[in-house]
Amino acid sequence: MGILLSSGVVRATLDIQSKWAYKLPFAVQWVWPLPLFLVAYFAPESPRWLVRMGREEEAKHAIKRLTDSDMYNEQEAEGQLALLKATDAMERQAHEGTSFLDCFRGVNRRRTEIACAVFATQYFSGGPMIGFAVLFLQKAGLSEKNAFTMNLAITAQYSIGTIISFFLMKRIGRRFLYLFGIGLMAVACLIIGCLGINETKQTSLAIGALLVFLNLAYNVSIGPACYTLVAELGSTRLRAKTVVLARLTYNLSGLICNTLQPRMIDATEWGWGAKSGFFWLGTAVLMFTYCFFRLPETRDRSFGELDALFENGVPARRFKSTNVDLFGLSRGVADNTMPTLTHRPTSRSSDDNKSDDKKI
Repeated sequence: MGILLSSGVVRATLDIQSKWAYKLPFAVQWVWPLPLFLVAYFAPESPRWLVRMGREEEAKHAIKRLTDSDMYNEQEAEGQLALLKATDAMERQAHEGTSFLDCFRGVNRRRTEIACAVFATQYFSGGPMIGFAVLFLQKAGLSEKNAFTMNLAITAQYSIGTIISFFLMKRIGRRFLYLFGIGLMAVACLIIGCLGINETKQTSLAIGALLVFLNLAYNVSIGPACYTLVAELGSTRLRAKTVVLARLTYNLSGLICNTLQPRMIDATEWGWGAKSGFFWLGTAVLMFTYCFFRLPETRDRSFGELDALFENGVPARRFKSTNVDLFGLSRGVADNTMPTLTHRPTSRSSDDNKSDDKKI
């Protein structure tokens, strides 16, 4: 939404024939600190944080503020507070003695590697080309005003695509959606590269349209699904640290890709133009191959099940079809044995799912 709003501001200042055409978009950014500060100041403090600080009465008061007072009585607030205290105690015990080095030891090495690669895929599947759609549309003869209007439509896809992904992730899973998204982007990069061999006004228009499609493919698949996957791939004890390392990988990937892409496009630098699609086709194929063999399906899996699957070294392509006996896991804690893993049907009825939920 922020990207869309900022594009709207730039479009609105396009007709200003003075220095304020570029100053206003910068100046408008200074409007936001005051309302954001007021919202943050008057918002209730996090009950979780208050419990961690030992301020239990304030935590209970915050719980009441954050819930419907007509439905939440004193006893329920006490129960919620007790749950927060128990969770805090468990997390303190779980995170005690952990460091970033633990993310690269034993089975956690695999989990960290996949999380980092998933984030890097956002760039290495052709994402850096998306921002140059307006440039190619202008080459095709689109006026400056219409080009900025088109940019509004492109940035609107960030919101639209993310909303669509809500339903796709639930129905087809994270792994398939990720692979499908990379595949679509690879095909788009291939066509863009081919069109760039003999670039004309007509091909520039087609390239611009394909970059709009590339943006939509990104925003319904690997754009939003990445954040879900990264949050689910790390172990319970190291989840926060795994997310930090994955995001660091994303930032480093962005530094590399956003340095290369302008040089590929710029006629005064490497001058590849749309032929840079061939480069991103190559990286997209590499990322598709990696994700096909290494990225597991995490949909409908509890954190306990994911821990068991990783601990047993189950191949990524078998995560979906392997059944985890969580009762075996709880029994195995005492005698150091692993939980029972068996093949499970790929489709289950809703009644089966309800039964499994009760058993867990």
